[in-house]
Amino acid sequence: MLSTYVRVPHGTDPKEAATNEILGAAQKEHVFLTRPLDLKLTCTTGGTAQLAAVMGLEPDQGHDVYRVDSDTVPCPHT
Repeated sequence: MLSTYVRVPHGTDPKEAATNEILGAAQKEHVFLTRPLDLKLTCTTGGTAQLAAVMGLEPDQGHDVYRVDSDTVPCPHT
């Protein structure tokens, strides 16, 4: 399982940004993603805003935050 986070403007469909982000993360981590891509998107905007408030930061009201999960397959040994 590979997970990452993506931030998109409020009200925007996160699928395209999530796909780009998870593909970049897979390349960086040197893992293969299962095909076809089956992304699991979880909105974490509320938790992110709560964390920002606890840390004394101003929550970003103009963006939504999503956790992106995708299944992986083991890389072959080289």
